[in-house]
Amino acid sequence: MRRCELAVFNEDVAVNTTDGTQLIRLDVIKPTVGLITPLTHERIRLDGNVPAIVLYPTTERQNTVRIDGAKGDLTLGGAGQTGNVVIRDGQGEEVVTLSGARMVLRGAGGKKRISLDGPEGNLWLGGQGGNGNVMLFDATQQENNTANNATIWLSGLTGDIVLRNADCAEEFDVAHVPGAEPGAVMVIAADDALELASEAYDKRVVGVVSGAGDLRPGIVLGRQPSRRRRLPIALTGKVFCKVDARYAPIAIGDPLTTSSTPGHAMKAVDQTRAFGAVIGKALRAQAADTGLIPVLIALQ
Repeated sequence: MRRCELAVFNEDVAVNTTDGTQLIRLDVIKPTVGLITPLTHERIRLDGNVPAIVLYPTTERQNTVRIDGAKGDLTLGGAGQTGNVVIRDGQGEEVVTLSGARMVLRGAGGKKRISLDGPEGNLWLGGQGGNGNVMLFDATQQENNTANNATIWLSGLTGDIVLRNADCAEEFDVAHVPGAEPGAVMVIAADDALELASEAYDKRVVGVVSGAGDLRPGIVLGRQPSRRRRLPIALTGKVFCKVDARYAPIAIGDPLTTSSTPGHAMKAVDQTRAFGAVIGKALRAQAADTGLIPVLIALQ
């Protein structure tokens, strides 16, 4: 059995073997604590100046593990070694592996469920008996563990992309005119921008400004910077639309077209003029006056 002795040198305190080999060094001035192998190579240092804990695997002063309390950093690897993190469950099964630029999360029986591959920029979800899903939630959603509450749900089981919102819209440049707002019916203007519809049976009709009522666009195409004002126009799907039933009462299922009331649709009564000017079908009745009703966009 090796015997040790305590030695004091100026401000240093050391624990040495009887043959003079230093095993532990306490530097009161710095202050640091060094744990040393019998070959006098420091392998572990507790540094109070930084503060940090440093592990050296070799004789060179290159650390493979460093816990830096000042910066809040944990550094693994280097000096010829790859820094890995392995987490195991209560049965000793490896459930999380962080190796180099790759991270793997495993399920029951060690089956790989999620793999993040940094060098190739890939994210792999599911497989080996489990469906890979991605769910996105807004800030108001308190229960964020149910797919049906997600604003966007990518289902690995069915391959579906499920969107909570209703229509498919595309952004267009819009002329600065009063009334160009969600629910308004828009037509193509002469300068390639859109303007408010103001003629009956206008074949220049494009769609309805998305976002009125409690309906929002599920997909917005063509979102890009522009010097002009841009608005999302519902091209297909369900959207709230301004209507004027003073021309004719609107029933559920009636085809709608542009009217002389700026930004409002009306019932398409004249079928000969309606061809090419129909916006869609009414999903709610409007017996009189003006109003905002849901419409299924179907240009024809």
